[in-house]
Amino acid sequence: MEKTGIGSYIASIYGGYERIFKICLEDEGVRVPKSERWHADLLFYAIQKEIVPAALIHTLKGMMSYRHRQVHGYGHSINTKILRESCKDVVETFPAFEEHIHTLIQKQA
Repeated sequence: MEKTGIGSYIASIYGGYERIFKICLEDEGVRVPKSERWHADLLFYAIQKEIVPAALIHTLKGMMSYRHRQVHGYGHSINTKILRESCKDVVETFPAFEEHIHTLIQKQA
């Protein structure tokens, strides 16, 4: 039960990041076509367009992987200790991402 809850938490937060990536990319005229690799492509383009700060790339790739496992029913197979450690990364990632997005918005204004 704990694994599923933590995995859902990570997947939900990453889903929010993806929505932000999509909005920012659309503002730049980039449309990511739906495919089996849609989530990976979205992150790739967000990195290329510097929507994702370099310091967060590793953590966001890990979150994307957890999201995939959770959505496709493999969340129960993830090591609980690793999930707990990842939660710390998720919590610590948000302020840096938020600051970066605010900076991007200010540049566009």
